[in-house]
Amino acid sequence: MKEEEKKNITEKEQKEMLLRAKTFQEFITSFQGNSNKLADNPVSCNGLLSPFTDVRRGKITSEIIIAKDFYLDPRNQEGTLEERMAKVKIVIKRVFTEFVTQRTAEYKSVKCHYRGIDWNKPGGSSWKTITCQPGFYFIEDSLVRTQNGDWKDGPVWGINHSTLSWKTGGHRRSETFAEVDAEYFQVDSKVMEELNSARKILHDLGIPTEYP
Repeated sequence: MKEEEKKNITEKEQKEMLLRAKTFQEFITSFQGNSNKLADNPVSCNGLLSPFTDVRRGKITSEIIIAKDFYLDPRNQEGTLEERMAKVKIVIKRVFTEFVTQRTAEYKSVKCHYRGIDWNKPGGSSWKTITCQPGFYFIEDSLVRTQNGDWKDGPVWGINHSTLSWKTGGHRRSETFAEVDAEYFQVDSKVMEELNSARKILHDLGIPTEYP
């Protein structure tokens, strides 16, 4: 299937996939295999995450480069070379720790709110799936949903909680809704990936970049 086709999976096709699947988990796996698609648009997002730019990266590297140039200057008489290198490592640890703490807080401040609605004619039934943006996961405890008999099954959470599915149906016209929040998935990995891009610059300059 071409990438363009993957992005145009309709709800009808999702339901056909469900009918072909032997189990609902098989459906979830099949659906997600095709669903680099269509993440659903959140109703709202808020948070304090700023882009990780060259300026942000430069702020990490410049402070450490300045410390290295100062303490390892042969004219610097503030202790032995080993003692001065220890001071450089103290600066590295402080700068890295500050970045990781601040950046983690930025990522964790971001929350996006999603809402899905499904309905059927009398006697009909269907599965509804909402998908969060790549890199996010749904927060299970934040789910608010229809509590009456129109809600026939679910919630079913997809791999890494990236999707939420439920079944709607009834003898009369049926309608259901689900509202749920999402936040960034694997924040630690994202922060370390950004930090490592700065560490590579320092490594190329011969500056030790061990991070405890």
